[in-house]
Amino acid sequence: MKLKQLQSFLEDLDVFDSPNIELEQYPTTPHLAAQALFTACSYGDIEDQSVVDLGCGCGVLSVASTLMGAGHVVRKLAVLAKHDQSPFVRNLWDCVAVVVVLPFLLRGEPRGVAIGVDIDESALAIAQGNVEEFEDMHIDLVQCDIVNNMQQLSRLKADTVVMNPPFGTRCKGADIAFLKAGFAIASKAVYSLHKSSTRAHVLRVAETELGATKAEVVAEMRYDISASYKFHKEKSKDIAVDFL
Repeated sequence: MKLKQLQSFLEDLDVFDSPNIELEQYPTTPHLAAQALFTACSYGDIEDQSVVDLGCGCGVLSVASTLMGAGHVVRKLAVLAKHDQSPFVRNLWDCVAVVVVLPFLLRGEPRGVAIGVDIDESALAIAQGNVEEFEDMHIDLVQCDIVNNMQQLSRLKADTVVMNPPFGTRCKGADIAFLKAGFAIASKAVYSLHKSSTRAHVLRVAETELGATKAEVVAEMRYDISASYKFHKEKSKDIAVDFL
């Protein structure tokens, strides 16, 4: 799939109706998501890899990962029960408050799967609607408090983690908490968006505290955030972000 085609698909996805400022909810723009996933894919970390999207929100990165070929072989699902879920989700039953799994009846051969994790049930409902717009797309959506349930969440394992975490402006340290969760889950690579102004701190934590074999900025991007809250005085704000 070409970059413009991916972005075009993502432009049709629904975003937050009433974003929660305490969760620092801002939609990942189609342009930003497409650029990020194409970059990760160029390193061989998306196609045919199991992918977890932490803080998935409305599922933009989850959908983009699946469209770019993310996959973990699963059985056909017709009726949802605890024993019917993928191994990833079965391991999370002890830590999640609610598990929302899309009960697709997959046609033909088993398809790939990505997993989106978020604390907000309403965001997951939007994500579910977005996934249902694509025929035979299978994404498991899990409701879980990533910041406060990291020990249990670490039971979830995947090749790659992708995320657009909170920047930590409302909840100090949330960006690093998400990064730590990503490292606990991923066996191969963690891709995360962070404000460029925090680059030195994020890279230092990844290298010295999280034991990253290699920590680097793989792309410098612009995040055009539209006014989403009453205190926003400008129609949009362009923020420099790093894709690590």
